[in-house]
Amino acid sequence: MGIAKNITIGGTAVSAASWLVSGIQYRSLATTYTNTSTSTSGTAVSAVINSFAQPTITASNSSVTSTRAATVYIDNAPAAGTNMTLTNTHALWVENGSVYIDSAISSTSISTGSLIVNGGVAVGDDLFSSLIHSVSGTLTNTPSASQSAWNTMTADGVNWLDGSFTTMEDYYGSNGTPVRGAIQIHNGSNGTSTNAMFIGTMTNNDLRLGCNDSIKMTIQQTGRVGIGSSSPGAFLEVSGSISSTIDAGGIGVAYFLKTSGLVSTTGPLSSINVSIKSSNTVLAGAGFYTTSDARLKKDFTKLDNSIADVMVKVEPLLFRYKNDDESVPLQLEYKAQDSLRVGLPHCLNFSKDESMIVENPNLDSEGYRYSVDYSRMVCLLHKLVIKQQKQIDDLQKQIYKLNKLYLP
Repeated sequence: MGIAKNITIGGTAVSAASWLVSGIQYRSLATTYTNTSTSTSGTAVSAVINSFAQPTITASNSSVTSTRAATVYIDNAPAAGTNMTLTNTHALWVENGSVYIDSAISSTSISTGSLIVNGGVAVGDDLFSSLIHSVSGTLTNTPSASQSAWNTMTADGVNWLDGSFTTMEDYYGSNGTPVRGAIQIHNGSNGTSTNAMFIGTMTNNDLRLGCNDSIKMTIQQTGRVGIGSSSPGAFLEVSGSISSTIDAGGIGVAYFLKTSGLVSTTGPLSSINVSIKSSNTVLAGAGFYTTSDARLKKDFTKLDNSIADVMVKVEPLLFRYKNDDESVPLQLEYKAQDSLRVGLPHCLNFSKDESMIVENPNLDSEGYRYSVDYSRMVCLLHKLVIKQQKQIDDLQKQIYKLNKLYLP
C-alpha cells in the first residue's frame, strides 16, 4: 500500500488534505466495539463504525461552480482484465442488512444503469410491508402540492410511445414469449373524445376482470365478451338474467335472433320468424301484423263445414291467473285445452316451457305451454258466420215460398 503526501497521523486522530491509496483493495476486518459513553438504559442517537462527515468545498478564485460534487465517488463496477471474465458486476455491493437513506435523493438525466435490490425498498421507514413500501408522501415523477392521488405518473409525451399513446405501465410474464399487458394514455388534450385511454393486453390473449378472487367478465382476443362466462360463444354472452331497453324512444325495427345475435334495422319491415314469449302483458303501439300474402303460401285447403259445428262447443270464460290476487279484475279468454278437446288444434300455438307439468293426461303435454291464437280464432268464427249466413239465406227462401203459397 502506498500513501501519498499531505497526511498527518497522530494519536487517535487522522487528518489529511489528500490521501491516495494505491493498491487493489482497502479492507476493514470485523471487530467488536464497546460503547462506554451511553448511560444505563440510555439511547444512543447512532452507532456508526465508518463515517464520512459532510465536507466543505471552497475555491481560491471567485464565482467558481462545480457541476457535480459528492462526498463519496465510485467510478464504476470492476472491469474484466487479461485472462479474466466477470459476471454480475456492481459498483456497490451490500451483502446483508438494509440500506437506510435519511435525506432526499434526486435523480436527473439518468439514461442508463440500475438500482438492483434483492429484497424490499422502504421509503420513510425500515418496516417492509411490500416490495416497495412508503410510509408517507407521494410516489410521483411530477411532484406538486396539489396532487390529488397517492400515486401519480405523468409522461412527457415524447418517450415510451405507441402511436399517439404513451405507455404508462407495461407488464410482462416470466415466459420466454410472455403475455404482455399495458396501460396507455392518449397524448392529446382532455378534449380528446375518443380513444383517450387503453387498458388491456398487447399480445393475442384475453382480458379477464373479477371480484372476490373470481373471474366475472372475459374479453376474448376475438372481441367476444362474456359476463359470467369465461368462453363466450357470441360477441356478447351473459350467463344469467338481464334487463334491457332496445331503442325504446326511437324508430325502426329491432329484434333478437336466438342463434344469430342481435339484428337492428331502421329500414322497412322485413320477413323473419320471431317468437315472443311473455309471462305478462305485451303492449304494441300499432299492433302486430301477420303475413298473409298468397305468394308466400301453398297447399290451400278449404275447412270442412263441420268445423263450424264444434266452434259452438268452445265457450269464452272469465278467469284470473293463479298468481293473481283476488283484487285483480276478471279477464276474458278461452281455455286452450277446450279447443283441443273438441278437435280444434288449428287455433293453438305450442311453445317449450319446462315449468309446465301435466294436469290432464288426455290434453296436456309436459314441458309445453298452449296459447290461443285469436287471429286464427277469427278465421274459425268467420267459417261459422259463413255457415250461419247460408242457413239464414235458406230460411229466407223458405219463408218467401211459404208467403207466396198462403198469403193473398
